[in-house]
Amino acid sequence: MPKVQSCSKGFSIIEILFSISITLIIFVSFYGLTAFLHRDYVRQGAFAESLQESRVATYLLNQDIQNANTILEASETTFALAVTGQNDTHYKWLGESCNSGCVNNEIPYTLYRKIGKGGFQEVALGIQSFRLLYFDENGVPLPSGLLTQPECNKIRKVVLTLQPLTKENKEAKKHGWRTEIYLKNIG
Repeated sequence: MPKVQSCSKGFSIIEILFSISITLIIFVSFYGLTAFLHRDYVRQGAFAESLQESRVATYLLNQDIQNANTILEASETTFALAVTGQNDTHYKWLGESCNSGCVNNEIPYTLYRKIGKGGFQEVALGIQSFRLLYFDENGVPLPSGLLTQPECNKIRKVVLTLQPLTKENKEAKKHGWRTEIYLKNIG
């Protein structure tokens, strides 16, 4: 009797389905990983930008406060000063309270600066918390809230605390900072 030869040179349907399912599992896993990495990359970029803006804001405040001749207004979130021969400079921070009552297209969690009669300009976006504390020449803290003009005249040191805004506040607490600024031209 002649021998019957088997013609099974291809794949069975079960083998094809099995290999397709393995390939799909690999692609879905790879997609999930790349999506996670992309989200993390975008989040880290936004956080780095927020840190840089916070550094710039601290630098500007430091320079303006050190060069001030007169303090016009002072509170925990606003500061106005005058330098002889220059326009008055005003700072204000809009925090969470701005969410419901912002005017003139103002953005919550933003530090604004105004020089002279111009409008307020954004200095730093994404500031989670911002606080100014004031001290007299003996290092005694001045009262919180809006200071009176005689209290403003006593200011010799300003302590700025600032925290960048992130989606995860744990990171913001790690990267916040405190700066002591001494007024050079007063007293």
